[in-house]
Amino acid sequence: MFMIPGAFVGAILAPISGNLLNKFEEQYVICLGTALTIIPLTIMICYLDILSYNIFLLLHIWMMAGVGVTYTNLMTLSLSKLHVNNLSDGSAINNTLQQIAGAFGTVISAQILTLFLSGNEQIGIVTGSQVSLVLICVLLFISLFSSFSALKK
Repeated sequence: MFMIPGAFVGAILAPISGNLLNKFEEQYVICLGTALTIIPLTIMICYLDILSYNIFLLLHIWMMAGVGVTYTNLMTLSLSKLHVNNLSDGSAINNTLQQIAGAFGTVISAQILTLFLSGNEQIGIVTGSQVSLVLICVLLFISLFSSFSALKK
């Protein structure tokens, strides 16, 4: 139930972000979406141990808004570079890689949490979650800079 509002916002923003892509340059829309994802994650990292349920929910919705702006536009831009005959293959590869990346991300996050669970479980969960969020933020920063430089060309 916690994730439904964020998923809803991400789904609503998908077509809206397509209009943003038509009006503004590609790198600005992608960077905006990535920044909208990084900011709430950074707040979660800093204040995870004191966040209330409602604030955490709002941060998740904010994060999913950034994902909604970024994901569909990245998919559109990547598939637009393909020849028409290769669109179905490109979409299949994109979806397969998304599933594999999601599986790896889940395994890595679970391993990080497991590493920090020795001793006090409550502190271990908070610290492990913060480390996982830091890893996600680092990957998003890499994505931000590589997207900006790649789309600039």
